[in-house]
Amino acid sequence: MGGFHLFKRSQGSLRDQIEAIQRDGEENHPLVKLSGAEEGDGRLRDAPNNKATRLLEEEAGEPVHPLDEFDVCRLIDTGKLHFPPSAELLDRCKSDGLAKFLVIVQTLWFIAQCIARKVSKLPLTELEVVTLGYTLLTVGMYVVWWDKPYRVAFPVRVYGTLPERTEEQEWLMLKSSDWSEMVVQYASGTQGAFVELRSVKRIPMFHSGYIKGEVNIRELAGAMTTIIVGTLFGAVHFLGWSSPFPSSHMQFLWRFATIVMTAVPPAAVILTLITASIEVIFDLDNSFTYSLVLLPPLYLAGRGITIVLALVTLASLPLEAYRDVEWSNFFPHI
Repeated sequence: MGGFHLFKRSQGSLRDQIEAIQRDGEENHPLVKLSGAEEGDGRLRDAPNNKATRLLEEEAGEPVHPLDEFDVCRLIDTGKLHFPPSAELLDRCKSDGLAKFLVIVQTLWFIAQCIARKVSKLPLTELEVVTLGYTLLTVGMYVVWWDKPYRVAFPVRVYGTLPERTEEQEWLMLKSSDWSEMVVQYASGTQGAFVELRSVKRIPMFHSGYIKGEVNIRELAGAMTTIIVGTLFGAVHFLGWSSPFPSSHMQFLWRFATIVMTAVPPAAVILTLITASIEVIFDLDNSFTYSLVLLPPLYLAGRGITIVLALVTLASLPLEAYRDVEWSNFFPHI
């Protein structure tokens, strides 16, 4: 998340700048006059002025670059950095458990409505099917991100000089930017290996951390999660397999896109194993891995087709699609 950021201290401290202004004959200036009973308090009187704000920014220092996990772990091991307490992290978060709970309840209510329509033999519109797939992703993300701080505005400032780069960081700098490998990495959510944080000013939007080596636990977990989630998301669209479409061509496109989205993730695993075996047996380079480049665009094409069809079919919905669920039929009554 970029929660730890390296800062470079300013030339002089805020106290030194205030004393310099006072020596120049501006002791009573509202920007620099101390507010405490004791002069050593070092607190500024509240005054909405740009100069006071600039002084505080200069005291904080100049941001250099975000810290990666290698630098953070080494600073913790040497005692130069301590994790902020949970109360401080909670104070930085712009969300709470109640807001997350309400979102999940609203999402589960939509899922319950979709299930009830199927039980009542009422058709689901294509837009509802697509939305259902995204709601499943939403519930999963809220579960795994329940304790993650939301919209943290200010990172933990770290001052000082960092040690030399580790082997992992040197490997990141020398890593080749092969476009075919980048496509596969971005599709599997492991694209963080292409970014060296010491060379950027902020964390990239889709940064996922660093992974070193060909295969490890993190890379395997990321790939398996992508495959399982991608397959389940595509399988949800089978709910619209027999839905009424304005034309047979639209129905064919929907079924084609559904099969593609469901089959591409496991097909990527099978193709990876086959190409890896061929490369090992015949002692070839990574030329066979280029075949994997076609799978992510094919999956994205299937996603695009379903979204377009979901919007187009709204112009000609069947009458049954406007009927509400009779919830009283699901409960015993006289």
